[in-house]
Amino acid sequence: MHKYQVVIYWVEEDEVYVAEVPELSSCIAEGPTQEEALAAVDKAVAAWIDEATEDGHPIPEPQGHRKVRTQQQSRGARRHERIEKRRRSRHKKKQERESPDEA
Repeated sequence: MHKYQVVIYWVEEDEVYVAEVPELSSCIAEGPTQEEALAAVDKAVAAWIDEATEDGHPIPEPQGHRKVRTQQQSRGARRHERIEKRRRSRHKKKQERESPDEA
């Protein structure tokens, strides 16, 4: 288990959770649930550290902390996603009304 900060977020287009470790360049994983994304990123961190060690690259010390959001804690994120979806939908409808149909 590592002590690096893990950022987990939902990607609507791919319908997956993405887990990133900002302190380790390109260390990213995904999964259909937050828990699976977190498990995948744990493996990615181990692989990242192994590869860096083999190549003789320095391994940064953890600066952040690990925080796992539960479904209830991420309610604000889901609300934000719904708001953004409505905003994009309204914007698209407005553009359709303003552009003349080319028939």
